[in-house]
Amino acid sequence: MFDGPVELRDPNSLVDSFAKTFCKFHSDSPSRAVFVTRDDTSHFGACSSVTVDKVCLTLGAISPRLTSGPDNIPCLLLAKCARVLSVPLCTIINCALRCGTFPVAWKRAKLTPVFKSGDPSSISNYRPIARLCNFSKVLEKIVYEILFCAFIPVADANQHGFLKGKSTVTNLIVFCQFLSESLSVVNQVDVVYTDFSKAFDRVGHAILCSKVNSLELPHSVKLLVQDYLTGRSHSVHYNGFNSFSFIPSSGVPQGSNLGPLLFAIFINDIGLKATYTC
Repeated sequence: MFDGPVELRDPNSLVDSFAKTFCKFHSDSPSRAVFVTRDDTSHFGACSSVTVDKVCLTLGAISPRLTSGPDNIPCLLLAKCARVLSVPLCTIINCALRCGTFPVAWKRAKLTPVFKSGDPSSISNYRPIARLCNFSKVLEKIVYEILFCAFIPVADANQHGFLKGKSTVTNLIVFCQFLSESLSVVNQVDVVYTDFSKAFDRVGHAILCSKVNSLELPHSVKLLVQDYLTGRSHSVHYNGFNSFSFIPSSGVPQGSNLGPLLFAIFINDIGLKATYTC
């Protein structure tokens, strides 16, 4: 494989080159948006507690065929031992929800390079998929439900991505209906297609947190989302070799439960901004 013109023969050099490439995907651009602080009392307080039965149900729903995360704990063990593991896990999750702190051990992720397009021998044509701790995914699913309920009332009706009940199919149905109605009255329709470059990797943390802070959420949940995004540790795992670790300066983890919803929150006002620009 090649990193530009340089051929990579050593496996350690290969994973480190992948890590350097993926690290460049993230944005370092400054933002004027501010993070929520722990002494901010202008919002709701702590989040309601989660029951052991809720945690057990979430654990049991994990597919045993999923790969293990950085902790190397098999998913099969989580599914089969859900009743036993749910008791201590419930304590940890309730502590995280109450304090607004995401466990540091659950912030580690192994990145798997996945070929996207172009020349498969060039590492620049690969994108990272994060393998997270499966205990982290349990907490993410619980936070997802809280965030989703707060976001849906303010979600843009034109947003069809990463939302339950909507998809590319519903988007095409709405577009075709609009196109048909416009052509029936002999109106001109101009269509512009755009794409985000490294969309998930370049989500600004400060801007995203300011948008999460605008939702009607418990203060501790806002702190938890903020803590979830920052201070994460990523390393590339490929063919049994591990790269150096780095802390992403932006983005949401690809392969996470929260990532798609957080991205939807991040771009929710893009239609309004487009209208103002026009």
